Amino acid sequence: MMNQSTLYVFLAISGFILMFVALFYPRKKEKEEQAKSDLATLLEQLDWPGVRRFIFKELRGWIALALLATAFLIVCIVKNYRVIFAVSIVAVFYYRLYKYIRLLILVKHNMQKTADYRDVTAHSETMLNDFTTFIDCPYTILSAKTAGEEIMKTYVQCLERGRKEGFWPLLIYVRQENLEAMLTQMKAANGDIERIRTYRNEMMNYPLPDAKVLFNQWLNECINVNKDMGKDWLKELMGEPTEVELSTTFLIDDTFEGRLLLCEVPVKEPWQLLAWCPINIVSPAISATQNMAVAKYLYEHHQVIPAFIDYQLIDFLPQEPIPDDEIEPLALNLFSYCPDWIYQDFFNLANGKQMIKDAKVWTMLWSEMMPYDDLNQNLKAMEVPLKSPIE
Repeated sequence: MMNQSTLYVFLAISGFILMFVALFYPRKKEKEEQAKSDLATLLEQLDWPGVRRFIFKELRGWIALALLATAFLIVCIVKNYRVIFAVSIVAVFYYRLYKYIRLLILVKHNMQKTADYRDVTAHSETMLNDFTTFIDCPYTILSAKTAGEEIMKTYVQCLERGRKEGFWPLLIYVRQENLEAMLTQMKAANGDIERIRTYRNEMMNYPLPDAKVLFNQWLNECINVNKDMGKDWLKELMGEPTEVELSTTFLIDDTFEGRLLLCEVPVKEPWQLLAWCPINIVSPAISATQNMAVAKYLYEHHQVIPAFIDYQLIDFLPQEPIPDDEIEPLALNLFSYCPDWIYQDFFNLANGKQMIKDAKVWTMLWSEMMPYDDLNQNLKAMEVPLKSPIE
């Protein structure tokens, strides 16, 4: 039991604490609100050193209170008076200390992440600056994480505006591979803007190969690769329609963390976009002029325009429906140009024709050439019938 003198001391301390709280609680609330505002500002600015200083400042006060509570607990234990009450108070203070220490660990982690992010961002901003210098025309920066439908909507609005203002829009990823490939094509590896402009001016009027000749040449190469299949090869390739997913927007890489440029390219014809940003296909080898020739043919014969380019990829956008009697020869032409369009995506030309008829976007994506034997295995695995509708 606590003697009378000790009880008086305890009551005096308790009264002092209550008076202290009553006098300073309003000021404490005011300071807490200000502290919350200051902390929010620091977090918004990603000022992690500032956040750490803020937490250390708060932590010092809670350490002092925890020590006082510990002393109070010791007195209660020695006097065997209200120990449970004292333990409760100590637990509250030490829990707050634990929370602040956790916060400090989290802040340290975020400081490192922010430092890494700023290093990456500095590199990213340098690349963006190099890319926009190369583009040399008005542009809009889009996040690669933007939904494909939203990107399509923005592109179509830009396309309509371009018809009135005299430019053609082109989407391109801000990737180091894209920039290096185009600069190499232009023989301007150091990013010499005058060399880039000279290349573009020359390519606008460069005599292009005949796309029909190219289509026949590429198709014959495919036939020669698969000549052991005999005359039935083309019939089997035609196949029969199966259920396939048709593109309603561009082939957006949702794993890419960077940005897209929507460029307003000052060219008269849409196929000249591939002179402004010359993409050459590495595997199989298709030159920039051959790509331009194909794009010119598609626009002049079918009103199809290049809209989005990336490494080994071109997305074409049909401007009007393709007449039924033009779909099959067009499918063969596209197959000869990009066999992987069939090998990797649609598995037979019957499905390819369905894409030409109904898809909003035609994606030509090149990878390594797939032997026709592998194509046959893929078709059989999917139970795709190989009998041709053409006898």
